[in-house]
Amino acid sequence: MPVDITNPEIQNLISALNKRKAFVIAGAGVSSASIDSDSRKIFGNWTNLLRYGIQFCCDKCHTEDNWGDSCRTFLDNEHATTEELLEIGDKIWDCLEAQGKVQEWLNIFDEALLDYRELIVAIKALGVPIATANYDKLLEDITHFTPITLQETQKAIDFLKNDQKQKYILHLHGYYKKPESIVFGQKSYDRIVQDEFAQFINRYIVTAYDAVIFVGFGQGVYDQNFSLIFQWVSTYLTKTKLYHLVLDKYVDATKKTHKDNNNPNVEVIGYGDKYDDLTPFINLLVHNIERPDDLPKTLEGKPTCIGQNRLDLVEDVAQYLSKNYKKPVGILGTGGLGKTNLALNVLHHKAIINKYRRNRFFVRCDGAKDLSLLQNTLVIALEMPVSSGNLGDIVF
Repeated sequence: MPVDITNPEIQNLISALNKRKAFVIAGAGVSSASIDSDSRKIFGNWTNLLRYGIQFCCDKCHTEDNWGDSCRTFLDNEHATTEELLEIGDKIWDCLEAQGKVQEWLNIFDEALLDYRELIVAIKALGVPIATANYDKLLEDITHFTPITLQETQKAIDFLKNDQKQKYILHLHGYYKKPESIVFGQKSYDRIVQDEFAQFINRYIVTAYDAVIFVGFGQGVYDQNFSLIFQWVSTYLTKTKLYHLVLDKYVDATKKTHKDNNNPNVEVIGYGDKYDDLTPFINLLVHNIERPDDLPKTLEGKPTCIGQNRLDLVEDVAQYLSKNYKKPVGILGTGGLGKTNLALNVLHHKAIINKYRRNRFFVRCDGAKDLSLLQNTLVIALEMPVSSGNLGDIVF
């Protein structure tokens, strides 16, 4: 079923995105959607990671076989509680620490093979700060942002104060290159929920932003740390909305869970029938964002376009350039016919804005009487850095 963009909940979310008053927290589903099938066997979810940890301890830490068998018994039990799984996490971590193997084990995240870029690209295109509960560097590989953890207090504060200039990914549960930051078992969860700075960051996020979007979360959104965020918002921040994106088939059950947990500020939004629908949904949000700062310096204002025939032509050209663009479009005609008017209306068309954002340029070439002048005109308009001797190569 297509997403209804007129849904009031979605419209409110788009409004927060337009005002840059939204914040994204990426869960394991984002990493799982971005890696290949072999990597997913280890990194696809927390249970898989626990299973790999058990095997690593058996192979590298010389633990007894019955220790591994006992841990696997809990993992194989579909009725295993979160507390039991967290206890396994503690056992794995204790084993790794005792043998000095923590970083060696965490280095497995270097082997997570990126297979699908589009979801992370779409998340970045939302243009809002990004945090994650994941340990890996997949977000950084695509966004080219810098990972920071809650242990780096000054960087974390800079991230919150100046999120559009300091290009960071905030790892709320740790980053694999910094073992001391990892939240993995009950002991580390106890540490983070009692850590004043960590809880300050959580509360700042939900206080400073109108919307916090949980992307790629299932039941993991109810962990001991995030549950505190839900509780705090529900108690003190009636206007802040927490958006939980899930498959359509899980919407009702997820709403019930949030209601049972007394989380009235949570808006559960279904993004589609299958996991592959998440990227198109995020892109739908991106394409409905309008921001004044997306106006390029060289683009003139939108002129009045007179006549329905001309409006129809603007629509046709804009749709072609935004969807099926294969060859340049030529606008031909005698002076005064309205070629400039048409071109500027196309450049200001919503479909073109959403696709190209600041990469829209209007270059007047009236005074460019030869190739050299044309090259210089284009370089200046496009603000292209050049060195002597390569002007023609860069432009053409």
